[in-house]
Amino acid sequence: MPYKTIVLGLLEQRKGLYRELCRRQKTLQTVNQLALILKTRHDALKSRLWDQRPESEASQTASETLELAIREIQNLLSCCEHREPPEAHSLDAAMEFLRVVKPSV
Repeated sequence: MPYKTIVLGLLEQRKGLYRELCRRQKTLQTVNQLALILKTRHDALKSRLWDQRPESEASQTASETLELAIREIQNLLSCCEHREPPEAHSLDAAMEFLRVVKPSV
């Protein structure tokens, strides 16, 4: 799964956030961390869904759960992007939050 490519695309859609990451030279670090979170959530969601629906087609389950995991990352990025004023939010604090919080399944 191209998790890093997916995350980079999500960041590029948020021009202000992406520019700030580039300016602070945090783009690669952020992409790597969010890709790891995306993969972890995707794997957890797949496992949970397979437990609930073992008869499901594996590729359909993987696709459905990837969409859910991507939505979670989009929601996280939206929270970072829409805080006011823009300088008030800390990307470092958001990344620390992501390291501390374990994904719930």
